[in-house]
Amino acid sequence: MLLENCKDLQLKLAIELAFACTLREGELLALTWDDIDWNEHTLRVNKTLTRASRAAIAALEQRDILYIFPSVRKSASTALVLKAPKTIASNRTVYLPSTVMGSLLLWKESCGTPPEKAPHLIFICDRGLPLQNGFLLERFQALLASCGLPKVTFHSLRHSSITYKLILTHGNIKAVQGDSGHAQADMITEVYGHILDQHRCAGAELFEEDFFRGQFPS
Repeated sequence: MLLENCKDLQLKLAIELAFACTLREGELLALTWDDIDWNEHTLRVNKTLTRASRAAIAALEQRDILYIFPSVRKSASTALVLKAPKTIASNRTVYLPSTVMGSLLLWKESCGTPPEKAPHLIFICDRGLPLQNGFLLERFQALLASCGLPKVTFHSLRHSSITYKLILTHGNIKAVQGDSGHAQADMITEVYGHILDQHRCAGAELFEEDFFRGQFPS
């Protein structure tokens, strides 16, 4: 319903990517056009967008900081930065559905020529700066309200994505973990155990039909 009623190309693409690729908000907003492999239909996740204090950036000696965006106010005590993910598992490649590839291409064509120096972010605001999660959430919740849907966070799309993929793959935890970037598989089993139990129940029914009824028909 959200996608059918969304007239905002950028917001629609953000929803599609978050849901289809199981992305965290910071990962979504840090995506650059270089992360897209148009031939392989894949997306590379290798950084995140966050706001950090300048004191923390200085203390870390910019370690793991890939890029610092210029602040609108020179006196700002924080800055938007692209940084390396916290865990090795967060660095991953996700396969893209053809529909999402089409949405990416449509958005790329509408964006025009990217700036020369700054990273070529997929999601930017009018001034060419990164799109921030607060602004994204505001637009997302406005769309929810217009559709008469419950108010949830943008991060809910990631949770729904994991649930949906567990159902589609019949509980293939490793496949879903590869998309979600969880460091440990038990992080999925603990939160989404009720979905996995559904497949275990279905498995028992299949066992009954294939083995007991197949080998010993009444």
